[in-house]
Amino acid sequence: HQMNAEDSNRAALLANEIVATMWVSGTVSLPAAVVADWNTRVGDTANGGLPNGQGTVVVAGNLATVTVTWRPPAADSTVQHRFQTQALLP
Repeated sequence: HQMNAEDSNRAALLANEIVATMWVSGTVSLPAAVVADWNTRVGDTANGGLPNGQGTVVVAGNLATVTVTWRPPAADSTVQHRFQTQALLP
């Protein structure tokens, strides 16, 4: 279960990374290329990403919902883990 905890922590860090980018940019509506680059990193296990990792950012007004999902390679392929957070910018 240690790997699960490490993956969960990594998912939180990855989600917080894109939220920090939003705060610095002053908007939850980031350019598609920025979100695409972040999503690539989410799935890049060689560079701090997660196994079978995917990131999504859904924006509704000033609220962004950031979701990071991953599937550990050793786990049953139907088991998907998820971390979600939200950012609200004025």
